[in-house]
Amino acid sequence: MTLIWLVRCYKLPKPKRNRTDIMLYIIDNFNRWQVNISAIYGVSLKTLMFIIWKGYGFLVPFIAIAIVGLISVVSWTLFPKSIFIGPCLGCFLAAAAIWIIGNKFNSPIKNRVLIDKQTGQELLFKPEHSLFFIKMQYWAFVVGFAGIGILLAMIFAK
Repeated sequence: MTLIWLVRCYKLPKPKRNRTDIMLYIIDNFNRWQVNISAIYGVSLKTLMFIIWKGYGFLVPFIAIAIVGLISVVSWTLFPKSIFIGPCLGCFLAAAAIWIIGNKFNSPIKNRVLIDKQTGQELLFKPEHSLFFIKMQYWAFVVGFAGIGILLAMIFAK
């Protein structure tokens, strides 16, 4: 999805192959793209990045930013002198929300078994919602560690 978006966004010729061929196409034509992207759009490749997700994995940063931002604003209005409490608490609540939502989306209850009529072979389809190849619920640990880092910064800042 993301690779195709990059090709469409910059109006470059797109290959009509699978994702591996698209990736090789990007690597082969990288120098030509660098000239086209920087000349047409004024964007340096240092700011260009890929976001790789499956299913609803793209929601992880949105959930984290929304919850941390909301809790931070509320805590800064209630406790204006403590700047670390809001982001710290927001990270912990965002981690809990990401864990719950990720477990719900990647639940084994949603697995489906399909039987091929010709061969009689059973195929198991599992839901996969991931961001950068990491399942959605495991991003809760990353956000939680960010909360621990903010908590340590709050402790050592005094």
